[in-house]
Amino acid sequence: MNDEVETITIDSIDDMSKLKSASVGMKIVTVDIRNITVKEERVRILDFVAGLAFGKNCTIRKINDEGVYLINPSNWKTQNIWLSLKYEFKQNTNNINY
Repeated sequence: MNDEVETITIDSIDDMSKLKSASVGMKIVTVDIRNITVKEERVRILDFVAGLAFGKNCTIRKINDEGVYLINPSNWKTQNIWLSLKYEFKQNTNNINY
């Protein structure tokens, strides 16, 4: 499964440049913003990620409430991968509350 999914961890607004090199639209990408503590920055990053997904004709889905999202190319079937990632990130969560 790791070959099918690219994971990008964004720790600050400056890390958003990682999304340029990501394979958004070509493969499944998870975006992890759990380390962002400022709510306004989280919203700003999520707005950008959602716009990127829309522009690349992808769907975006929340994996957990802590801040992990799945960007899915429109031609991929991901139900099993989504369930697997949801479980994996739930096990690794830091129980961050925002």
